[in-house]
Amino acid sequence: MSGVEQSGGVDPSVDPEGYVGDLIRQYIKPGTVEAVIRTVVPIAVGGVLAWVAANYNLLVPEGASSTVVVVVTGAVTAGYYTLARALEQRFPRLGRWLIAFNLVKARPLYAPPAVAGAAEGRHRAADVDLGAPYA
Repeated sequence: MSGVEQSGGVDPSVDPEGYVGDLIRQYIKPGTVEAVIRTVVPIAVGGVLAWVAANYNLLVPEGASSTVVVVVTGAVTAGYYTLARALEQRFPRLGRWLIAFNLVKARPLYAPPAVAGAAEGRHRAADVDLGAPYA
């Protein structure tokens, strides 16, 4: 019997998924993957829209400097995200598609930040509704 088997631990060569899964749960907080998806999708869509705008001279004049292209890309990405979030508030299912390609089933819930002195009872964090599951 190996030392791993005797100690009751999981041998990574026998159960790699369980071992990796344990590592992931140990180091990645719940909701992190969902938050990353909700961040990356609007950036990718904004980048594609800006590329189309630059290559078809929609927002960027022909021969414009790379600085102009970068600024337009940032503006298009921010505009897309802002519009998608506004639509998400009114039409949650549409927002789920625009922001996460329907890969995430609910908006992430974030806890209010800890307030200095809360442990001593001098301050109390406000109750804030920072999101809710989709209807």
